[in-house]
Amino acid sequence: MQVIKTQETYQTATGMSAGNSNTGHRVSGFGYETTKGNSGDDVVAIGYQAGKDNTVDNQFIVQQTNINAIPLIQGDFSTGDLEFHGNVWIGDNDKSYYGDAKDSSIYYDGTNFNFNPKAVGSGQMKILGDLNVTEDVYSNYSYSKNQVAQFHTVATVIAAATDTWYNLTSDLAVDNQTTGDWFELTDSNTSVTINGFDGIIRIQGCIHPYNDDASNQEATIYARILVNGNEARCLQRATSKDFKANGMDTIDIVGTVDVKDGDVITYQWRTTNTDLQLKGSTVFDNPVSASLNFERISNLK
Repeated sequence: MQVIKTQETYQTATGMSAGNSNTGHRVSGFGYETTKGNSGDDVVAIGYQAGKDNTVDNQFIVQQTNINAIPLIQGDFSTGDLEFHGNVWIGDNDKSYYGDAKDSSIYYDGTNFNFNPKAVGSGQMKILGDLNVTEDVYSNYSYSKNQVAQFHTVATVIAAATDTWYNLTSDLAVDNQTTGDWFELTDSNTSVTINGFDGIIRIQGCIHPYNDDASNQEATIYARILVNGNEARCLQRATSKDFKANGMDTIDIVGTVDVKDGDVITYQWRTTNTDLQLKGSTVFDNPVSASLNFERISNLK
């Protein structure tokens, strides 16, 4: 072992030819020909020819035994970067942590490989590129958990005039099938406002026209969805028919829309004959004159 001090140059070298022709300052080498010919300052090199002919400052180098191989470990003291060029073995249930507070972890429990993005807090795992799944996918949660909202209109709806659009007033009637806080009923329950969500939702609505006259009645019934007062082109429906006395029908609309926080969604209907009402059938356990279902499909943020 040799320790050399020349003005501002400190060198520690252990091993055959270690430190020969080194011109760097504050250099330590351990192993055959470590730091030989090195000109970088503040270098620590370990292993066969580690740091030989290195020209970069602030390096930590661990070399493999084969000559001229890429370093097994190489770090930069100035940036804190550390590179590995070999296998890293971590035992069962030993974890690799990420984040200042060990917020996320990755580990193998002896059977499964586990990603935990909320070891601390409530983070999510985001995949920013393509995902190629070659085996089955299992989930402990429903895809649409906390993402479904169902609104019903229970009362009979009567049009005061023909050829006039009327908003449908909704009741949040199905407790077990409506979850989350990403919406609220507004405008005296004639609209639904989106809260804290930017993305795509699927809307499914249906109305139940009923002929309240003693005779057959011809009518055209229309239904549509408005987003911020604008008609959604994919969410329009119309039907013309001869309704029998006390006859009923179902007119549905299904489609997707891109919504943002604060957007207002309204369900409207109109008729060419005021003898046609919207009414639920008592044949069903829960008769409704109209219903509206929202399902969050994807988040665009």
